Amino acid sequence: MDDKKIKRYIFIFLFLVIIIIYFESYILNKDFNRVFFINDKNEMIRRYNSSTPIKMIVSMKYLSFYEIKDPDFIFDIWERINKLPVYNYISPSTEKENYKGIFGKIYFLDGSIKYFEIEKNIKINDMIYGTENNEDLQYIKERLKEKLFLPINLASEIVNENNKVIAFNHEKGVYIEDYKNKKRLYKILTISEKVASAKIIGKILEDNNIPLFKIKILNNNKEFLQINVLNNDYFTIYYLNTFLYMMKGNILTFLKNLF
Repeated sequence: MDDKKIKRYIFIFLFLVIIIIYFESYILNKDFNRVFFINDKNEMIRRYNSSTPIKMIVSMKYLSFYEIKDPDFIFDIWERINKLPVYNYISPSTEKENYKGIFGKIYFLDGSIKYFEIEKNIKINDMIYGTENNEDLQYIKERLKEKLFLPINLASEIVNENNKVIAFNHEKGVYIEDYKNKKRLYKILTISEKVASAKIIGKILEDNNIPLFKIKILNNNKEFLQINVLNNDYFTIYYLNTFLYMMKGNILTFLKNLF
């Protein structure tokens, strides 16, 4: 074989190598811009769980929706949810009339929104997480209730135009309809302080077992919040007849002027 043929073969070989390298580079770069469908279920779950939650809105029966943006709180809740065992959703666990669960939405960084309900378990879209006696589930419920039942949130129900506010003494009841009066009552609640000591709570309840006034907040004529005014300094708050906490604040003077 002469030198010309050898050079020709070398040239053809190098040309083919260059063409191959070019097409491989083109295809590789093109793949980075393509959308791939993931058939692996475990990979789908991993990516689902890796979505970053950025906001929650939560509520309970008759309450307004309240927004939670604290990232540490939200990450803690979402991490615990993802640790719970997962089951297929079958049917509602309770009748809506007797429903006392927590419900709302979780908003994610990728723009997705997931609806959730929490009572005996957690329902997110079409999946059930956890069981009734699971410690993480109980933790999640209690932490969300703490946020929902913050005094400033419950105080906002007083000025909510969809609610009715009625004050009672031992003789009669008075609707609190004037917005200025509602705002005064709202302010009293927001500047009052929670009583943390169980000993103090027990002593005050023992000494003031009959409230001087009661304030009831109704939604669609259904009472859901009640404030029992015990004396000049203390009052208690109930949600659906369940004791929430005692607060130190003077609502009594406001009510005496109202009556």
